[in-house]
Amino acid sequence: MDPDPTSADARSAGGSRFEHPGLRWCDPRAATPPYPQARAESVIEIAHQASTPSGHARRLIVNADDYGLTDGVNRAIEEAHAAGVVTSTTVMSGARAAGAAGELPRRFPELDVGLHVNLTAGAPVSEPARIPSLVDADGRLLAERVLLRRALRRQIDSRDVRREVLAQAQALCALGVVPTHWDGHRAVAFWPWFREPAASAVAEAGITRVRSPRVWIIQPGRAGASARRAWRLRHPRRLLTDANRRLVRARLSGRFASPAWRTSPSAVVADGGDAQRFALAFDNLPEGTCELVTHPGHPDAELAALTPGMCEGRAVDFSVLTDPALPRRLAERGVELIGFRDLAP
Repeated sequence: MDPDPTSADARSAGGSRFEHPGLRWCDPRAATPPYPQARAESVIEIAHQASTPSGHARRLIVNADDYGLTDGVNRAIEEAHAAGVVTSTTVMSGARAAGAAGELPRRFPELDVGLHVNLTAGAPVSEPARIPSLVDADGRLLAERVLLRRALRRQIDSRDVRREVLAQAQALCALGVVPTHWDGHRAVAFWPWFREPAASAVAEAGITRVRSPRVWIIQPGRAGASARRAWRLRHPRRLLTDANRRLVRARLSGRFASPAWRTSPSAVVADGGDAQRFALAFDNLPEGTCELVTHPGHPDAELAALTPGMCEGRAVDFSVLTDPALPRRLAERGVELIGFRDLAP
């Protein structure tokens, strides 16, 4: 499957798009000033050059993925929400630091909290013996490539998928969270072999909203449809992946409410660094409702071990999302910040 363009790994696959002379790869000190300050200033400069609002309604959900992955990721997401832009997060309920999600409804009642379905990273929530087709000899979830290979060989038991996803949803509910929505880590839950059992499980858990499978591609000088067409043709296997996204939307639309689109800096086709890509994303949102997928985090040794190559991007996301001028800039662009709870189920 073609890598999901809104995942954190999509940004790390080709190396960093942001260059800073004082930044060391996955160095925890990179997340402290002057790094965030420099990023925030560059975002403001670009956003200040934006044209006036078009007058068409644009509603934006800013979701921070991977809550529970590490304490540093949790702290970054909470701080980004407190800064006024992040409106929702999704929790990896089987991750080491997921227990902190139980305090989110009390501490941040305006933050939507959903389930980040994880089928490829770390330990499962279920007992490994109950989901044998999803785990390796050590009882850990299969790596993505191994899982895909097993799926192509028809070696995945859909009952195992349903059992594990339901266990993840129940684990989140057991923390005292009423999940507002769900999405998938690396979008694996939307792959053809996993979509139906995953959807069935989250529906049983009472979750009624989902991330849009449709990706809003942004390319300066091209309209939305033209940008998506050019993006597909640059890599022909994207045609198959995009066809699956359309099928996912058709299959899920009757059971779950969702935004019309999702996007991220990785879905912006342009030269320059992540500051420019964020600014272009904010300035070229589609009419209607869109989700911006983000991955803020404070880099440390634990995060570097779990997601090598992604620490830098997480620090960039954090610095952009905590820019104190960003809420005002979005309002000036006519962008209304909403959460998943604002979508009619």
